[in-house]
Amino acid sequence: MGQNELQTGLSPRGKVTVAEQRSTRFGKSALDLYIRPTLLWIDVGFAISCAAFVALFRLALLTVLPSYRWLVYVMQFFIIMAVLYGVSDVAEDLWLARLFLRRGEVAKYEAIIACALTDTKIVTISLSLLGLGLFVFLGRIFASSTS
Repeated sequence: MGQNELQTGLSPRGKVTVAEQRSTRFGKSALDLYIRPTLLWIDVGFAISCAAFVALFRLALLTVLPSYRWLVYVMQFFIIMAVLYGVSDVAEDLWLARLFLRRGEVAKYEAIIACALTDTKIVTISLSLLGLGLFVFLGRIFASSTS
């Protein structure tokens, strides 16, 4: 048994089974409520909205900021990271919903795909936050050099 199983007394499959069987006040199982509306509606909507906002905001910054060649390349990279975040998060949500709706055992390759999508999402978020930090840092440097 793994460490998680020792702590809870349940395997990961057991946790899904409990969520399938636990009824809510809406007459649906906890797993059904997680899939719809949380996973398929709210999370997908958030991913699309967040990615679109960040990409469009950075695109707008390019039109307002002085045109430094290196800044254009940096901002384009971080716009791509925002779009990749949106794509990977939506793909992850759809993949997880597919796995949960089957209500069966998950093959190893399916778990690897789910983990890869999650890892991609985390990397793109991290790079996007790095972009924000870099933008603030460089903005302060150039603001102080023009004063």
